[in-house]
Amino acid sequence: MDLSQHAAAFAAQHTTGGLYLTADEVLSCAVSAVRELAGWAGLEDAAWNGTTEGVTAATVVSVDEWALIGPLFELLVERGNAQRLEACAGLGMPNPPRGSSEVAQSIETFRSNLPLAAFQCAPTSTGFPEGY
Repeated sequence: MDLSQHAAAFAAQHTTGGLYLTADEVLSCAVSAVRELAGWAGLEDAAWNGTTEGVTAATVVSVDEWALIGPLFELLVERGNAQRLEACAGLGMPNPPRGSSEVAQSIETFRSNLPLAAFQCAPTSTGFPEGY
């Protein structure tokens, strides 16, 4: 699935659950999350040009890549949603379950663990000398 499909599926699933972001804002969160992953690990998409700017709405993300970066995407959406609700609090909008500062702490924790989680290296062997 490409990022626009992931974002659309998430938005459709959460429309009745208090998602106050537009489809474009949700897509922006997906692109931002995958750019973060692309900075630490390569992407399997053949059309990806090797830069973080090369990640677009049309970038295809494999199942294992999405499993790795999906939680960051959800945190970015949650932060954007919380910021929207906090900005509208004076207009009678409900308070978000977690404030944007709490979500930001979760994002920073995830980001600090991402390099280790994204690290991948092909197995290597030094071989055995003759006689072993």
